[in-house]
Amino acid sequence: MFTIRHLIQKNTIPYEAYVNVDIFVYCGGKCGSSTLETTFIKHGFKTIRVHGINDWVERYPKGPGIMSIIKENSKRRKIYIIDAYRTPIERQISAFFQNIERYVPTYEQLSITGLINIFDRQFLSKIEGFHSIDEVMREYNVPLFTEFDFNRGYVMKEHNNVVFVKLLFRDIAKWGPILSEIFGRNITIQANNITFNKDINTRYNAFKAAYRVPASYLPTLQDDKHFQTFNTPDQQKEYIANWKLKTKEL
Repeated sequence: MFTIRHLIQKNTIPYEAYVNVDIFVYCGGKCGSSTLETTFIKHGFKTIRVHGINDWVERYPKGPGIMSIIKENSKRRKIYIIDAYRTPIERQISAFFQNIERYVPTYEQLSITGLINIFDRQFLSKIEGFHSIDEVMREYNVPLFTEFDFNRGYVMKEHNNVVFVKLLFRDIAKWGPILSEIFGRNITIQANNITFNKDINTRYNAFKAAYRVPASYLPTLQDDKHFQTFNTPDQQKEYIANWKLKTKEL
């Protein structure tokens, strides 16, 4: 009989780390995944955090695949797969600074203008456009989310023993009550991996203050199904209008 134990090779994390998992924070980078993981662990949920298949393979190349782990756990119990949506420009800037030492090793020697030029030309349309939970939903042949309940602050689909949940990053201050409703118990949020607490914060804030998005970028949002699903029509208009005030030509 197939088990996770059969897939584990030497020099990987222990078998016990893979079983009896309650929650998979299957969430894109810079969308609150560390905060969700820390919060769930604090409240006694066995939790695995991952950004996607490629992220898992990179971290644990000798271990079982993340989809195998999800499927094995869902045979035994109800599990939750949780992701959060963040508006694209803010997410990309945050991801850029999260990995800036890798992306731009000489960043400390560059001006904010220099960093902005590198970001626009090399990263704006290339990083963090991935919506992690979609690959799990496709694996289970579950239709992707096309609607969102803005009153409740989340959307949820259940397939056998797997519950798919999508939150909004902009509601992070409300995640406590939202998660309390989802799980039927009081949950308080434990923040983690916040840029404000990092040494890079000064340059990050200066970058955000100076940043003007290339005018050619905004029309791409018209074809962004996630942007349309997880923002109301009014929020979409307001978002585009606000960034139109801060555009530039490359």
